[in-house]
Amino acid sequence: MAINEVVISKAIIDRFSQKFMEYTEVDTAIVGAGPSGLIAAYFLARAGQKVALFERQLSIGGGMWGGGMMFNEIVVQTQGKELLEMFGISAREYEPGYYTADAVECVTTICSNAVKAGAKIFNCMSVEDVSIREDRVMGLVLTWSAVEAARMHVDPLTIAAKYVIDATGHDTEVIRLIEKKADIALQTETGKIMGERSMWADKAEQLTIENTKEICPGVFVSGMAANAAFGGPRMGPIFGGMLLSGKKVAELIMAKEGSAFETSAEDFDSWFNRNQAIFESELLAQQQFIADPEHTVSIGCGSGIFDERLGIKSGVEPSEDMAKLARKRGMKIKIGTAEAIPYEDETVQTVLLGTILSYVKDRKKAINEAYRILEHNGHIVVSFLAREGAYSMLYDLASLRGEYDPDTAPKAPYPLKFLKGTHWCSVSEIRQLLQEAGFVDLKYVQTLTRHPKYSNDEVEQPKEGYDKGDYIVVQGRKP
Repeated sequence: MAINEVVISKAIIDRFSQKFMEYTEVDTAIVGAGPSGLIAAYFLARAGQKVALFERQLSIGGGMWGGGMMFNEIVVQTQGKELLEMFGISAREYEPGYYTADAVECVTTICSNAVKAGAKIFNCMSVEDVSIREDRVMGLVLTWSAVEAARMHVDPLTIAAKYVIDATGHDTEVIRLIEKKADIALQTETGKIMGERSMWADKAEQLTIENTKEICPGVFVSGMAANAAFGGPRMGPIFGGMLLSGKKVAELIMAKEGSAFETSAEDFDSWFNRNQAIFESELLAQQQFIADPEHTVSIGCGSGIFDERLGIKSGVEPSEDMAKLARKRGMKIKIGTAEAIPYEDETVQTVLLGTILSYVKDRKKAINEAYRILEHNGHIVVSFLAREGAYSMLYDLASLRGEYDPDTAPKAPYPLKFLKGTHWCSVSEIRQLLQEAGFVDLKYVQTLTRHPKYSNDEVEQPKEGYDKGDYIVVQGRKP
């Protein structure tokens, strides 16, 4: 085949135009593709948000590329190391509490993961203004960085965003525009940008996270922009605070949005009511390992629809709306998360993690927390839809398309709003996490062995193993 240069040109123009058109309206627009911006993009996109990240430079990564004085190694503390390890980035201990990582590996790996999660990055674009309606930032006004550098008088284009993150580092570019051109007071002590202070790494690392917040309606600051806005010091080539700031700002935005489980709790129950055979099949599988429901705590119990039938009376649930439904079913509910279970050490005989590991932010921490609260010889019970199964593939495809294929989906498919932010677990991953936490004597049962389109036709009896069913339940014992 002869290569045609015009076809190449058309392909680039056409595909970029499609991408840019699709992202003229987004959930979150991030300005600045440094470490905090990339991390925020990853977590928000993974949670199902439509995320666009705009970077004025040709390259992404901000100052992380150069490490310290162009020595391309960075330093992180323990929490930063844990975040890097989540991306598969190696960090080596230098002294207790200090870890080094390759700067190039960090930037390229985090960027790749953000894009794979669904974030779109637009480089060589600068923000020259913001769009404001009723004292709230509603979008960004963009131009090409080359046009800005050449000082050409070319009108820009505007995109709409529900939320904006200023991750532009020392320059606080978005916040400066708001301060200069909008009659909006910033949520600082002075109502204006307080300015960056001189180097103090220890204090700066703490304040970077503390100062990551909503600074005016619809606009958040993260990374070095947060410290510059609120008058904090710079930290130099230690990047743990920057990474954690990106994670925190994503969590703040997701908390403002609220999950479908928070806003549509009763819809969750109604789906199971329409899919009784699936409900009974999953229930029978869980019952195999719930021998003493009176001494079992259900973590992420939701509405308690399963626990009521299992006879479980105690639960932990992050959503207050879900907790209200569970309490109506007679359960005693503590508000909390799987990563910070509000129980004392070694006080529980059985812990049930019912399908929640596909939704939690830190699976390893959730399983370690279950281990912590279990008595010796106590049991953990984990149920999940296997990532290698037909259901997870069906759900992922529907999420990508924005709708189910009626020829392959069940009559009453799982609502797409409940799939937001899911990351399905594989059997091997759950096995590894349980074993690393210290659990032994793992046992498995499985159900939902038919194609999802026909799973609700009749109730299935659970079978031993994990190689045929989509719904897996595993039990482990704490020695």
